[in-house]
Amino acid sequence: MSESLRLLGSCATLPTEYWYHVAAQDEMPLAGVARAARVLDELDKKFPTADDYAPGALAVETIAQWLYADPDIAHELRLVLSLSDKRFYLDLSYRLSREIYEVDGAARTLCGCSPSGMKRHTTSAILGFLKKGGDARRLRVSQVIAEYLVGRRLLIVLDLYFGLSQVMRSAVNDLWLAPHDVQQNETKRRGHGAEAEIALALQDAGLSILPANKGTEPMGAADPNISLETFEVSPRDPKKTVSADIALTDSRGALQAMIMGLVQSSDPGQFGVDKAATNGTIRTRLDEHRTETGSNLEIWGIVDGIGYAENPNGTIIPMLGHFHEFIQHNSAYKAVLAASRLGLCKVVAVRYDPDFYSIETATQMHTRYGGSAAMLVGQEAPPAGPRPLVAGRATIWLH
Repeated sequence: MSESLRLLGSCATLPTEYWYHVAAQDEMPLAGVARAARVLDELDKKFPTADDYAPGALAVETIAQWLYADPDIAHELRLVLSLSDKRFYLDLSYRLSREIYEVDGAARTLCGCSPSGMKRHTTSAILGFLKKGGDARRLRVSQVIAEYLVGRRLLIVLDLYFGLSQVMRSAVNDLWLAPHDVQQNETKRRGHGAEAEIALALQDAGLSILPANKGTEPMGAADPNISLETFEVSPRDPKKTVSADIALTDSRGALQAMIMGLVQSSDPGQFGVDKAATNGTIRTRLDEHRTETGSNLEIWGIVDGIGYAENPNGTIIPMLGHFHEFIQHNSAYKAVLAASRLGLCKVVAVRYDPDFYSIETATQMHTRYGGSAAMLVGQEAPPAGPRPLVAGRATIWLH
């Protein structure tokens, strides 16, 4: 693929630069810990081998008993039906708001919500109804969940699954169920992984960021909130602040760039359109602030992913114009070049990866972003003294 890029690719415009550098889903860095691949351990314990199972032996009451005794088995029952977590909890939020039980002679819904004011309950909250409270409610909740799953043909699926050999069960787990579950788990981790990559590149260049642990704990780090009035890091106020993923500051702690993470490896849908509009609004307000105060504060975007191909004109194309700088996995070095442009560090030379760039595309990138730094070609030696830093598809030397 790199050969086709070098021969036919171009970085002449911002859109062509984006698609030249776009990373496939499996190329993006992942944050956090991977979900365990084995997903049906508790179900397998019910009937370890096909010989232990008699087809047709299960009933809705059996499933209800399993759920009452071990609420967490609901995760495995959901997965064996290929139900997404969201589908599961939305359907059950609806059902639990329309089923009642008696408490001291008074009728209550199983979730405590009025049926005319349905609320969303997450899967963990729904399983909490099975784990806490009186037996009457726990028994009824287990029955409702069991009826829901059986209505989606759970008994047929379990008949098929428990009739398989251990080898075939492993194949179902590894090739069918686990990839689906892991993919959902990886979606969020992929966005945080991109943020961590840029945070570490900035810190490796000796720069200060908020939160300081974004590079090492991207999923646990608290995002900074930026006031849309003063454009300073401020306490969260939904009406007056916007959340950034990284705040780049100078040596005195003054905000220099607010960095927004917007990685989309699958269809961004309406979310992507809304995000494009939101960042356009932020940029407009920031431009007004810069005009009013003389501030040089910038907004940068960590934007990447082939998902934007679904609706580029409604998402990624306008977003590229909203950011003073956009950064991708393969162009992570741009974050340090942009910091050098702001005077926060000094890049003196750049060598673009010849396995990824042609001379033409490297020159296009350097002309747009390299500033006063030297562009090293071929075996040209870097300047003596400055330390190298590898980020994305380039090595940069910092004074």
